[in-house]
Amino acid sequence: MKKLLLFAFFLIFYANCRFTQSTKLHTQEVKVLKEIWNKTRVLDWDFDKDPCSLEGDWLYSVDCNCSFDGNTTCRVTRIYLEGNMLSGPFPTTLTKMTTLQTLVLEGNHFSGPIPKEIANLTYMKELDLSSNDFTGELPSGVANLTKLTTLRLSGNNFTGKIPSFIEKWTRIEKLHIQGCSFEGPIPSSISRLIHLQDLRISDLKGGASTFPSLAKMQELNTLVLRNCFIHGKVPNYVGDMKELNTL
Repeated sequence: MKKLLLFAFFLIFYANCRFTQSTKLHTQEVKVLKEIWNKTRVLDWDFDKDPCSLEGDWLYSVDCNCSFDGNTTCRVTRIYLEGNMLSGPFPTTLTKMTTLQTLVLEGNHFSGPIPKEIANLTYMKELDLSSNDFTGELPSGVANLTKLTTLRLSGNNFTGKIPSFIEKWTRIEKLHIQGCSFEGPIPSSISRLIHLQDLRISDLKGGASTFPSLAKMQELNTLVLRNCFIHGKVPNYVGDMKELNTL
């Protein structure tokens, strides 16, 4: 607890495998860590030690997936950078960590567009960009993130329509697009996201639409469609969704 009080913000790098004496973090990812630390000066990190060898101290360590190159190379798969009042553009340097599975930038002051290099993060499962000041349209490269299970974009200043390429996220379970300044209508391609459990869309600008086709989303338990210029009737099948508990 004392360590937490000493810092106004912190970074946590977390992955799912253990470090051994014969494995080391990929040199490119060490460079990325150094670049992040040089800009934030969060901790007095000793880069003479392999970051993956510091497992055990959750504030300082990098736990790594060390199964690459015949169990000789480690890669970072999870990053938190949450609620630290950090600002500036999206940290594009993070897109060099191509094995990232989780990236949380929630509750900061990042601004500007999402870079096209985000297309490199094809292993990404959980991406949380909510509560920042991001602007512009979602780049087409986001369609490459086909392993996504969670995407939270709420509380930004994006422009343009919700892109139809969301149909590529066929594994997604949680999708939050609230208060983002996107334009309607809700794309019909959303009907293909049949594994959705938590869908929240609100505050679209114009572009009236009928109630989106959600009939195949039998796992849906939370549905928020607020201030989306939806007109017409709520389909009868909504009443037959056995898992739905929040509407």
